[in-house]
Amino acid sequence: MRFPEFSKEWVNTTLSELLNFQNGINADSTQYGKGIKYISVMDILNNAYITYSNIRGLVDIDQKTLEHYSVEYGDIVFQRSSETMEDVGNTNVYLDKDRIATFGGFVIRGKKKGNYEPFFLKNLLCSPLSRQKIIRMGAGSQHFNIGQESLSKIIIALPEMEEQKKIAHFLALLDQRIAKQRELVENLKSYKRGLLSRLFPRNGECVPQLRFAGFSEPWERFMLGEVGKARSGVGFPNEAQGGTSGTPFFKVSDMNMDRNQNEMTIANNYVTDIQIASHKWKPIEELPAIFFAKVGAAVMLNRKRLCRFPFLLDNNTMAYSISKKFWNTDFAKILFDTVDLTSLVQVGALPSYSAGDIESMEVRLPNIDEQCQIGVCLKQISRLITLHQQKLSMLENVKNGLLQKLFI
Repeated sequence: MRFPEFSKEWVNTTLSELLNFQNGINADSTQYGKGIKYISVMDILNNAYITYSNIRGLVDIDQKTLEHYSVEYGDIVFQRSSETMEDVGNTNVYLDKDRIATFGGFVIRGKKKGNYEPFFLKNLLCSPLSRQKIIRMGAGSQHFNIGQESLSKIIIALPEMEEQKKIAHFLALLDQRIAKQRELVENLKSYKRGLLSRLFPRNGECVPQLRFAGFSEPWERFMLGEVGKARSGVGFPNEAQGGTSGTPFFKVSDMNMDRNQNEMTIANNYVTDIQIASHKWKPIEELPAIFFAKVGAAVMLNRKRLCRFPFLLDNNTMAYSISKKFWNTDFAKILFDTVDLTSLVQVGALPSYSAGDIESMEVRLPNIDEQCQIGVCLKQISRLITLHQQKLSMLENVKNGLLQKLFI
């Protein structure tokens, strides 16, 4: 894909022919938190481009050290080490006049002024083809690293400067739109968190700060075992997996599926009635229920999902069936989202808890009518967040598609 006014061939060059490489600062841990601003990995990940104002990290270094490890306008910053291969080579560009320090990666700077357009080069290095080259260079058993020598050998293709500028300007406009959409999503999430903190009683209290008109009674205290039932999953043999119809058999990984971000609606595995009878499995039919991990690292993610139809679950997960006598369904999901299940985990042990641990947890509930009001209100906000999150994902997918088509 090209803009119609350009037709000249792009010229191949290695990064070493175009750029100089400089290592970032590697300060002692006691030096962080005060002093001069420095670019961190999070700055690279969380911004379309980096400016002095959107940097938060500080490092205590003298002026001479700053001169040696400085970042200037148009410099590319590059993450050269990570615990995961996918994060190696995260790239951004510094577009501000104030000189700052950089982190423990690379600073990449043109060998001569004006030999590339900074925002163009940043996006070129983020394009799928460049990312594939960079990731393949990662090496290491526990950490993935890219050396300067390896990186400098990467071959890239550059168009003439006017085409670089046109592409850079176009992508900058798209990044601005993405940033505004991301800010809107974060503001809505913040608004929802604020409402949650006011619509539910604080610890030790029985009345929330904010209530709908007509409700004044204190919220009643219950043990979860009094208003529902927790149940652990069962073993799921490999030979029984892979089915595409029947009753869903949920695993922890199913929570990652796009359509399961709030409710479990699809599964990677289904089982037939014959399989259920053969293994003597008992699907959970006390519905609705809340589904969550019960053992392993996934416990610490503290994720919960709502289930509205019969299902089975494997032995790394658990479900809590709610009693409709005490709960409104939407309110139950919202309340569970506020419950910190990680508080049940024993220090030093494999993260896990039992059905008894869940049922012994204490909650406060208002009457069903007040639950309905709270549930409707927060569900509408959640839908709005989901709508704008989908819009953000669409814009990000458009950007990724353009990165694939605009660069060689």
